[in-house]
Amino acid sequence: MIKSSETKYSFNLILTGTFIFIGLMAVSLVVKINSLMILLYSLTLSLPIIYLLLFKLDLLVFITVLAIPLSFKLTLAGGIDVSFPAEILTGMIAVFYFIYRLLSPVRLGRKIFRHPLTILILLDISWLIISTLFSEMPVISVKRIVVRFSFMMVFFFVFSVLFTDFKNIGRVWLLYGIGLVIPVFSTLYNHSHYGFSKAVSFMMTKPFYNDHTQYATCIAYILPVLGVLIAIPEKFGVKRNARIPILLVSIVLLTGELFSFSRAAWLSIIVALLFTGLVVFLRFRLVHFMLITIIAAGVIYHYRSDIYQYVEKVDSVSRSADTEEHMESVMNIQTDASNLERINRWQCALRMFRVKPLTGFGPGTYQFIYGKYQITPEMTRISTNNGEKGNAHSEYLTYLSETGLPGFIIFNLLILVTIYTAIRIYRVSRRKEVRWLAIAILTGFITYFVHGLFNSFIDTDKASVLVYGSLSALVVMDIYHKE
Repeated sequence: MIKSSETKYSFNLILTGTFIFIGLMAVSLVVKINSLMILLYSLTLSLPIIYLLLFKLDLLVFITVLAIPLSFKLTLAGGIDVSFPAEILTGMIAVFYFIYRLLSPVRLGRKIFRHPLTILILLDISWLIISTLFSEMPVISVKRIVVRFSFMMVFFFVFSVLFTDFKNIGRVWLLYGIGLVIPVFSTLYNHSHYGFSKAVSFMMTKPFYNDHTQYATCIAYILPVLGVLIAIPEKFGVKRNARIPILLVSIVLLTGELFSFSRAAWLSIIVALLFTGLVVFLRFRLVHFMLITIIAAGVIYHYRSDIYQYVEKVDSVSRSADTEEHMESVMNIQTDASNLERINRWQCALRMFRVKPLTGFGPGTYQFIYGKYQITPEMTRISTNNGEKGNAHSEYLTYLSETGLPGFIIFNLLILVTIYTAIRIYRVSRRKEVRWLAIAILTGFITYFVHGLFNSFIDTDKASVLVYGSLSALVVMDIYHKE
């Protein structure tokens, strides 16, 4: 029995669509048009997604979040690589939501658009567009803008609507964690065939993650929020007896983190925990961390020659069986090829910045251009003469080389304002669950941007959902939930 006008409308829409499909299929069979049949089958497979877009958008967004860790690289016609099915779902949601907002008389709250984080996000995408106008490879840059725009629309603006229900924030992180369980088991299974050797760890995460650093980064990002869900589940609409399953998921992810052998991820966790401890127990503020960072950077710059001479003497232990030695090899830039290659990429990024300091070479262009900025003494056994493999291995230097100084400044301001917002929510909120969720999100955020010194994943769906999701959660908590 139909109980509402919405249900009745949905039923009539599906019934009409079914009759149209049957009619067109009959025509295609009679006139034998194979292309029409393929199109009809494609539309039929899309009907559930279309229904969710129109009537259950929140459910489709949750399905997309769950699908992101499980997605894999797929090459479409024309040689376009996508993360399937996550990027396709994200693109569909972004287009639908953008059109819906243009046509709908209901607008997002002005407070959302006036928030400093939203302003900086819009400035970031605006400067990316301006940089694209001066890009060395306009087609590549436009593609990168389209991807970034879809991530921003879904993971920031759509999430900002979902997150007005406070419980949905925890649900997004939990769904991502549940989705990660299968990639972790797959990675551990693949790795077990090689005796969990560190030497092959970088390739064990496929097909779900490109390499072990991206995989370890995402695990480190979500673990703090899962910890809060375990501590106070009832505040997030999670039954207390669900603690055990969430705890088991967290243990699986911790195991995956340990056997990822990602030195940058391990280091980022240590730094993030130290950062959080200073905020919680010693009441440090953003200005304190900025002062510490400036002093540390000054000392390192002043003694850079002595430090370089010291690390030249450090033996390469990246393939050692000793975990402690493996951690120490993050400092080895003399004989560890992966670290040497990072230095090579960083130097190329700096040279590119010096050539085009204002607009950069354009979003997404680094990996196609950096080869000509390599110099022979800095190249390693894993370098390529054409320089066509990988990015700048740094979020910061990627921005600097691709978008110039303005883009670099906007990006760093976004990080600083995010940290400031999270600390302020933690300080002023009267709700325990909001305070601890803000500090957990901040901890995950710090792990990502410490790791961002060594790798760059902001343009992948695996990481963007967490970064933009964190920004969206903090904006909504700051506006609606902290009181």
